[in-house]
Amino acid sequence: MKKNERSNSLSRIMVALGGLGALLVVVLRVWIVPAQRDIDTGLFTSNMLVIGLMLALLAALGAVVFLMRDRSRREITGSPALVLSTVLLIVGGGMLLHGAVELLARFDIVTFYSVGQQWIGEEVPVVQLILPWVQTVLSIGGGVAFVLCGLNVASEGGTRRGISKLGLLVPVLWMWFVLANYMITYVSMVRITEGFFTVATYVMELLFLFRFASYMAGVGKHTVGSLLFFSCGAALFALSAPLVRLLMHLLQDTEAASAAGAAGPLDLAVGVLALTVSITLCQSLSASPVSAEAEESVDWSGSEEVEPVVELIEEVDSADLIDE
Repeated sequence: MKKNERSNSLSRIMVALGGLGALLVVVLRVWIVPAQRDIDTGLFTSNMLVIGLMLALLAALGAVVFLMRDRSRREITGSPALVLSTVLLIVGGGMLLHGAVELLARFDIVTFYSVGQQWIGEEVPVVQLILPWVQTVLSIGGGVAFVLCGLNVASEGGTRRGISKLGLLVPVLWMWFVLANYMITYVSMVRITEGFFTVATYVMELLFLFRFASYMAGVGKHTVGSLLFFSCGAALFALSAPLVRLLMHLLQDTEAASAAGAAGPLDLAVGVLALTVSITLCQSLSASPVSAEAEESVDWSGSEEVEPVVELIEEVDSADLIDE
C-alpha cells in the first residue's frame, strides 16, 4: 500500500511538472522573446533562460521516475479510459482534416507545375518536394490510427496489451518525417539556440508516440514511470511551443512568432494527447490500489515472456495431479 501511495504521489508531481511547466514556459517566452529583438538588426538573441528551465524540468521528471521505481504495467480503465478514447478520436479527426487540407494544397502545387509555371529563386531539391508529400500521407494515416485506437479503447472499456498492434506506428513514422523535413529544410538557416525549441519539441513528440505505440501494443516492458516521463516531457514541449506562436500572432508580432519556432496545430494536438495520457494514467493509479498491490507481488525483473511459461508449467502440474 505504501509503495502504491508513493507512486500515486510521484505521478501527480510528474503531471504537475509537465502541465504547469508548459504554462510557465509559455508565460516566460511570451514575456522574454519580444524583448530579445535587436534594434539594429531586427534579429532575436538566444533564449538561454527558458532553455535552461526546460532542461531543468526534464531533469526533474527523470529524478521523479528514479524515485518512483514502479516496475509494474498499469492499465487505464473506467472513466479515465473514456476521456482517453475521446481525446484520441478528436486528435485523430484533427489529423485527418489537417492532412486532407494539406493534400489539396499539394495537388495545387502539382497543378502549378503542370501549367508551366516556375518557382522564384533557386530550384527546389527533389528531397524537399518528396518529404512533404510523404509527411502529408502519413498524417492522414496517423489520424486513422488514432481514431481506430480510440474506438478500441472505448469498446474495451480501457487499455490492454495488444489493443493496437501496428497501427500506432504510423504516427511515429509521421513525426519522424516531420523532424527529417525540418532538419533538411530549416536547420541550416537558423542558429542552434533558435531551433532548439522546435527540434526538442519534435524529438519529445517522437519519443512519446513511440512509447505510447509500444505500450498499446504490449511490446516490451512498460513501467508507470517511463510512460509518464515521455508523456509529461512531450506535453511540456508540445503544448508550450504552439501556444507561444499563437499568442505572438494574436499580439500581431509576426516576427516574434516566427522566431518562436515552427510548431503548429498538430503539435498542439499531440501535446494534448500526451497530457491526457499522463492525467488518465495518474487517475487510474489512484482508482485501482488493489490491482496495484497484486502486481507488486510479481517479479518484473525478468522478461515478460516468463508469464506464458509459468502458465504452461501450472497446466502441466494440474494434468499430472489428474493422472495420479
